[in-house]
Amino acid sequence: MVLIEGSGSNYLSNEIFYRLSFLRERLQSNVKTGHLHVPKIQLSGMPFDITDTQNLVSNVTNIIKDAITGI
Repeated sequence: MVLIEGSGSNYLSNEIFYRLSFLRERLQSNVKTGHLHVPKIQLSGMPFDITDTQNLVSNVTNIIKDAITGI
């Protein structure tokens, strides 16, 4: 079976998170999970901007640190 589009739309990360959430509920688990969408670093035809990349990495790092603190 090839999954073209499931309950998490056609994005693999959405589908994985949906299935993980479903399984967590089914097993009545208290394990915390999360899901983060990260934008493309460089859009087609646009010049690479190191500042945008550094800001993105900093934001993701802070999100992960905050999430770990909440566990």
